[in-house]
Amino acid sequence: MAFKLSTSTKLNQLSLYENRDREILSYRQFGEAENCVILIHGWMTSGIVFDQILEQAELEGFRVIVPNLRGSGMDGLDAGPFSIVQYGRDIIDLANHLQLDKFHVAGHCMGGQVAQWLGSELPTRVISLSLICSVPASGLTFPEELSEAFRNSGKDIEVQGLILDQRSPNMTIAEHERLLAEAGRLSKASIAESFDALCEADFEDQLYRINSPTLVLATTDDPTISKELQKMTVAGSIKNARFDVLEGCGHYPQCEKPAEIAGCLKTFWNQATPIKFQLPVS
Repeated sequence: MAFKLSTSTKLNQLSLYENRDREILSYRQFGEAENCVILIHGWMTSGIVFDQILEQAELEGFRVIVPNLRGSGMDGLDAGPFSIVQYGRDIIDLANHLQLDKFHVAGHCMGGQVAQWLGSELPTRVISLSLICSVPASGLTFPEELSEAFRNSGKDIEVQGLILDQRSPNMTIAEHERLLAEAGRLSKASIAESFDALCEADFEDQLYRINSPTLVLATTDDPTISKELQKMTVAGSIKNARFDVLEGCGHYPQCEKPAEIAGCLKTFWNQATPIKFQLPVS
């Protein structure tokens, strides 16, 4: 059974929590299964980037938590400072708020960086890591002109539309418009400072702490983070990481081929889930 989502922005499904700095952030929660997954979105969007997976995939065996990183999810929210470490701490606060002992983490784009940080910080709590078109823990470097265009794209629908076109040329018009509308809700500050956060990340030296089974999912048509770059700098930096490539997708495979990527993720999560042994009752 797939999860039923309500409105286009899903605001009526938002729950709130308070982080360690007494800031209010939002998330959505689906299902009541013991096996829990946290889905972390990337730059220039919110948790809605996973909605096609939630609506189409059979995820009844999982409790799925979809946080909105600071600066997204609620109109006008500017909860800086923005950094990969700060995003990660917010997710830890959410996990503690929900009393999650162990959980899977899947991250897309910048969310993949957050997932890597969480895996290195919580090696005994993170069951598995799924990194989808992930930015490396060492950050990214863009040509100066392109970097300025990305960083200053807040509230500029034309530029944001071009960014989506270039990063996922195979996306449907409906999905393009849905993601563009969400990007337009984000403030200029959150767009600029979260872009700086993903570019300036520098925690590759702590990835050796990751003990979780790790799946790195790249795509054939991602012009932002090529499959070669992900294989070398993401999968290559995490011991025993598995590397797979999805054909015919750009930077947003969860929006372009949601059923296919959901199948990959479900199979991996099930394989990575610890087996529980129960002693016989005497």
